[in-house]
Amino acid sequence: MIDLFYTNLTMNYEILRILFAVIGTSISAYFDIFNKKNIPDLVLYIFLVLSLIIVFIDFNLTLIIYSIGCALIVGIIGYLFYKAGQIGGADVFILCSLALLLPVQPKLFGNTSNINLPFIFSIISVAGFVFIIYVLFKYTPMVLKRKEKIELKRIIYSLPLICIFLIFILLSKKIDLPAIYLILIGFLICVSIYFSIFKERFMKTLIEKIPLNKIENEDVIAIEYMNKKIVEKYNIPRVVSSSDLKRLKNAKISKYPVYTKLPMFVPFILIGLLFSLYFGSLLFLF
Repeated sequence: MIDLFYTNLTMNYEILRILFAVIGTSISAYFDIFNKKNIPDLVLYIFLVLSLIIVFIDFNLTLIIYSIGCALIVGIIGYLFYKAGQIGGADVFILCSLALLLPVQPKLFGNTSNINLPFIFSIISVAGFVFIIYVLFKYTPMVLKRKEKIELKRIIYSLPLICIFLIFILLSKKIDLPAIYLILIGFLICVSIYFSIFKERFMKTLIEKIPLNKIENEDVIAIEYMNKKIVEKYNIPRVVSSSDLKRLKNAKISKYPVYTKLPMFVPFILIGLLFSLYFGSLLFLF
């Protein structure tokens, strides 16, 4: 059995792969920013098809298996997040395309690792980290101004996270863990505590009540803030499709709570891509 994680994987057409990745993600980010988060389907399809073509003209069976395997994992996990209303469908297309184009870190930028870690994981890690910082700076002032009462159980739920961090600090001293890892773990735990305590305020900051004719395809409806009987009666999905919009015209609902203020994510994927191309995988960087 081929050990894909330790086999020396060499990508042909590295410059072409990198150009396609940067150009495709840049165009998508442009539409995400300047076209009200609506990326044309044609752009996404072309990006994905070109990525598949590059994979197969490489004529490297091991790399083909590895690339498609990474893309499938990203696609399946991404689809689950999409159906849960956590990310957009366009985000999944872009991440799959990048997983196909750049399955491992390009050697052009000094990849000296003996382990083939999926390059897409580094892109997602950087994108997620910068995205969290952006969300904290943009939405915290709005969250703190809201009047929703902070439930005691939210504070109680965060106590295990604090205990985990304290245990982690004690263990890090014994295994001589680099300080950067301690800082990153501490940051993630603090962010988790923040979102745990202010969850209701944060979620309601993103919601706007709008009529059906203003809801667009793939908008996320906050069904958790709707009457459960109405949701069940009309079979209201979390992520609406064009067919759902036609069907719901018969529903006697004046306005729907919709997450209209969800932040865009594709620009952060671009940041993650550029950072990872230049600096390499976060794991080996630290």
